[in-house]
Amino acid sequence: MSQSVTHLETVESLQSLLVSRATGLGGDNDEYVALRKAIIERQEYSALIPKFVKTYRDIDQFWQFIKHKFPSYAERRMYLWEEFRPLLERIEQSSTGPADYAVSAAIEKFDAEHLQAAWSKALERRQTDPEGA
Repeated sequence: MSQSVTHLETVESLQSLLVSRATGLGGDNDEYVALRKAIIERQEYSALIPKFVKTYRDIDQFWQFIKHKFPSYAERRMYLWEEFRPLLERIEQSSTGPADYAVSAAIEKFDAEHLQAAWSKALERRQTDPEGA
């Protein structure tokens, strides 16, 4: 099983746990803490993690937030589904390799001119200096 599938299952489990808690069905705090930690540790998805996941460190803190935000269970479910949607979609669409995120982040720091120059230099060195390329 790939890490993306594992991460997808983790996010779906957290979403399901939060929906259960938000709709009066309870939820295990230890499970919440473990799932939350696993999600927050994945830096490549940090911007897509719902703010309340980052903010509320236990299930009771989340409960205090959600019970005052929406009066009905239906509104709470819809809110949670919408908040998790961008993260879930990104994981489902992800077909990147382990280095893709790091390489992409590094490339974003360069402008096109510098990137082209570095690439040309690497191509020139490929035959005569493979390690330097």
